[in-house]
Amino acid sequence: MVQALPTPQAPQLAPVPQTQTQRPAMMMSADEAQFGGTLRIVAAGSIQSFDPLWTTASGTGNVSNTILEGLFEYTSDYGIAPLLIESWDSSDDNLSWTFKLREGIKFHDGTPLTTEQVQGTLNRQKDRAPILRLVRNEFGAGDGEFEEFLTVEDDLHFSLNLKEGTGLVIDAIGPQGFGPRLVTADWYDNYTANQSAEGPPNGTGPFIFEEWLPGDRWSATRYEDYSPHPAPRAAHRRTYRLC
Repeated sequence: MVQALPTPQAPQLAPVPQTQTQRPAMMMSADEAQFGGTLRIVAAGSIQSFDPLWTTASGTGNVSNTILEGLFEYTSDYGIAPLLIESWDSSDDNLSWTFKLREGIKFHDGTPLTTEQVQGTLNRQKDRAPILRLVRNEFGAGDGEFEEFLTVEDDLHFSLNLKEGTGLVIDAIGPQGFGPRLVTADWYDNYTANQSAEGPPNGTGPFIFEEWLPGDRWSATRYEDYSPHPAPRAAHRRTYRLC
């Protein structure tokens, strides 16, 4: 005779009491933020180049985002806003876009920012920055010839000239991968986009390159004459240490 065994009952567990916990605040308010001091950040790896026009490596990006600036920058909601550009306008047919640089901006070595650096930097990147290359080749005046695509009006004004309208003009000179972070002639006159420029980066950003100890760290100090757009607060020194 087969006798069915009773089904075992799962043990009854006492309910876990619910407690209210408060997470510590991770962000400081503007009133609590400290101006000055040293900010140390652990980097993901060693730096092979300081030239963001040659590589998109994250280590290089940490340097370029600190020291160099582009014509436009990303906003917190992933839009694009002017950085070294003061204003711009387009013709009625959208075939000519004229940009005005902010006046009085200087590189860390004292070189004034003019359309000369814009022309030199964009010319170096014309075949490497993907959206700039697309707009120049497919929509640029003069069958993509750079001298006809970008014309300089004076020290503060330059124009991008098209044969056909496109909504990618701002993106072409915006903060894309391999985007044009402005550098001085010692980089764009002596190195092509396929060559890594040598020497410390010289930019217009909020920090000045200080030193690099390969395999250990690089550091930058605050640029006292920095002209922000808009005005952020900056630490006195930023240091990246490898781990």
